[in-house]
Amino acid sequence: MKILSRIFNILMENNNVIKATLLKKANLNHIRLSMHLDWLEQKGLIEYVVIDNKVNVTLTEAGREFAKPLVSLAV
Repeated sequence: MKILSRIFNILMENNNVIKATLLKKANLNHIRLSMHLDWLEQKGLIEYVVIDNKVNVTLTEAGREFAKPLVSLAV
């Protein structure tokens, strides 16, 4: 749950984040982050958008609602 709260906290602070920045700020390895992002995308909480030829991760509206209580758990 702490990992998800860190991911949501970063995404709530920044509208769009490239995966490399998310890796660094969340302090996760690529495989673990990818697993969480895949799950979040399947649930419709995040989506990928292309900005300046870079793939960014962003929260959907449902993701923002889901994230509100979790952001307080971020360490």
